Amino acid sequence: MSKSLKISIITVCYNSAEYFEKAIESVLLQDYDNFEYIVIDGGSTDGTQDIIRKYEDRLAYWSSEPEKGLYDAIHKGLEKASGEIIGMINTNDYYSPGVFKMVANAYKCQSFNHTVVWGDVMYEDRRIIGWNARNTSLGTFAPHPSMFCPKSVYTRTNNYSMCYKVLSDYEFMYRAIDYHNINYVYMPELFAFLRSRELTFKNILPSLKEELSIQLRYGQPKIIAYSIFLFKIIKNSPKILKNMFCKITVSAQASNCFDV
Repeated sequence: MSKSLKISIITVCYNSAEYFEKAIESVLLQDYDNFEYIVIDGGSTDGTQDIIRKYEDRLAYWSSEPEKGLYDAIHKGLEKASGEIIGMINTNDYYSPGVFKMVANAYKCQSFNHTVVWGDVMYEDRRIIGWNARNTSLGTFAPHPSMFCPKSVYTRTNNYSMCYKVLSDYEFMYRAIDYHNINYVYMPELFAFLRSRELTFKNILPSLKEELSIQLRYGQPKIIAYSIFLFKIIKNSPKILKNMFCKITVSAQASNCFDV
């Protein structure tokens, strides 16, 4: 391709001031000549909007208003995106230098409108391999920031489902690869650095239930799907019990307030 592909990066945020600036700079300081950055804020009140305004002259678009949820906000970002390739970075994560060039180079030799590119991510000092073909049979996919996807693929596969509160990105990957037979390219390069997944941590059990539902929906044999589900329940049981205890404690404290 004689002209470099345009890459659109989308960040959805809400009260994310603590780490957001590092995420923004990891996008804006990329050594690539054709990208845009879109930020969709859900009406933050913690200083997030001040950070956005600091960089607004370098943003293609940003808005701040209440959303119907995470994936409603992502859909808004997708509608505004004008690039051929879409990447998404969370406010508490950040890209590696040079990742946009790596992704653009990967698409030079691929069927552009029918290919998703994955790379690796670092998560709490552990490198997560962005793609393992054997894992697709188990419904295992890498975290969202490891993926770059043509906008045409989002359009063809109807974007993210609004039926899931936590794992619509997982459902999209599963649907794109296993149902729509979208091709993939794996690059063994470090694409991004991830911090703790706060949303998923607080919703471990609902996340696992959604994962099970998605696997069954797209034809995973029940024996495999339920075995994976039970294994992950056992593996995450300390976190699940901790979350349950925290909720009970908060509920008891609220009850005591009303009893006074």
